Amino acid sequence: MKKPTILILGLAGAGKDELAEIWQEEFGMTFQSSSRAALDNFLFDIIHKHLGYATKEEAFRDRVNHRALWYQLISMYNSKDPLRLAKEILKTSDCYVGMRRKEEVALAPTLFDHIIWVDASERVPMESSNSQSLDPTQIPITMNIMNNDSKATFRDTAIKAGRTIFKKT
Repeated sequence: MKKPTILILGLAGAGKDELAEIWQEEFGMTFQSSSRAALDNFLFDIIHKHLGYATKEEAFRDRVNHRALWYQLISMYNSKDPLRLAKEILKTSDCYVGMRRKEEVALAPTLFDHIIWVDASERVPMESSNSQSLDPTQIPITMNIMNNDSKATFRDTAIKAGRTIFKKT
């Protein structure tokens, strides 16, 4: 049985990667984040000398301090095909975590069975438009998963949602 393809979206700090990790553990879903995939595919070669990184891990840990730059470079990488990075991720994974541009998300239903929004709007601030251009009211969301309470509550919510998506009881 083919696993569904999934796109997980949300603002910085909303819990996108945590959701993907829960689904990986509970349902065997594989995933890559946009930041990790971009770093491995092309971004490290561009930024390591400019920002003085010795390793990919060092660059990955510091990405929060250069969100706008990462956003711009990923946008440039996807300029001819807005789904270029997504297509590369789906070659080896079931799920893409963290797409940030509305132009990409508008085309996402052609690749993804489910588009998930992780909503933590009560506990995380709105993200700057220089590192994302998403408006959840304008996204073809399959499911909205709330993450404004405890980690335990989020985990329970994630597992219930996963049972629906992965058809497990």
